[in-house]
Amino acid sequence: LFPPKRGHFGLPPNELRSLMASAKSAPDLLERGARAVAARRGLAQSMIFVEKTPQHCLYARRIAGFFPNALFVEIVRDGRDCYRSAISHGGVSQSRSVADFARYWARCTAAMLSPAFARVAGNRHVRVRYEDLCADAASEISIVMEGLGLPFEPSQIEAQGRSGDVRASRQEFERLGKEISDRSVGNWRDEMDGKSVEQFEEIAGRELWQLGYL
Repeated sequence: LFPPKRGHFGLPPNELRSLMASAKSAPDLLERGARAVAARRGLAQSMIFVEKTPQHCLYARRIAGFFPNALFVEIVRDGRDCYRSAISHGGVSQSRSVADFARYWARCTAAMLSPAFARVAGNRHVRVRYEDLCADAASEISIVMEGLGLPFEPSQIEAQGRSGDVRASRQEFERLGKEISDRSVGNWRDEMDGKSVEQFEEIAGRELWQLGYL
């Protein structure tokens, strides 16, 4: 889950390796990583730490057990667009084939829609739709922030603020420095051939239907 080459927490390689060597477990690594980030950026130790890994939905019970105050924010998106996005980002091992990614997306989606996830997340869970977020970012982020018990700040959706993110200089994250738009919604229609679409829907059709994409 935490390969050193991924550069977790935005820490220098040497500091990250030291952190990983001293951590007793994955939860302990997250705790130490959060403290290290706070220290480097001069942030309060009482900050809210956000960790964005899609596979977390498969381990919700363990996460809730390790972090009883954890809140879950779920963003659902058409799996076919997810596949096209994964290809453009590179480094997403599940995107090596349509079938592999369809199985991965279906597994994660089924986990999020399961009664087991609902029992674990309960009222600590906020779900928004990617397409709605792109169409009206202010409204959707306000919903997320309300679910987290925090105020919405307009600066959260301003491109100027996100352009300072160190990842914005990388091609796969170039949209961080741009205004939020829906230009990537539905791109699968132009970028996937008929055979690939058919294969994806054969594997993940049930989950696409459950989310209203079929």
